[in-house]
Amino acid sequence: SLAAPLQDTPEVQEAKEQFHAAFETAREGKHVALAPVNNDIQAAQIPNAYLDDIEPVVKAKADFQIAFDTAEAGGLKHMQAEPVAAFYIAKTEEVAAAEDQFMKEFMTAEKGEHVKYAPVNNDIQAPQIANSYIPYTQEVVDAADQFMTYYGEAKLKALAATPAVEAATSCCW
Repeated sequence: SLAAPLQDTPEVQEAKEQFHAAFETAREGKHVALAPVNNDIQAAQIPNAYLDDIEPVVKAKADFQIAFDTAEAGGLKHMQAEPVAAFYIAKTEEVAAAEDQFMKEFMTAEKGEHVKYAPVNNDIQAPQIANSYIPYTQEVVDAADQFMTYYGEAKLKALAATPAVEAATSCCW
């Protein structure tokens, strides 16, 4: 048998009417009128309040102002160290040869051929250690079988100790 639909209570009817009115307002593009408006009255701005400067602060401010005014007037020049005089090596044959060698190497790198400068390991290496296995005797075969038996038993015990997880299909979703 089919159940008859319930009648809306007065509260539900009123809520539906309010919703439909708001929906129609939005459909007409007048939904901005539904936005809340903040009519709070804000407190007045708190006035600024500063502590009086103590003597070390007064002195530091005065020193800073003197340094600032000096710098602004171009007075930093007298505070700069003397520049080091330009020094060039005389272009002897040795210097010219070194410059030529440098430019040759630089141009090689500039062309992307700098891989030529990668280090090469020319060390003499020890020979490869030969693989060494114990002979596959009956004793080794028996030990391997025994190991696999113990391994299998341990694996089954571990699986049995793991709590069973109920399949997702048994859920009532």
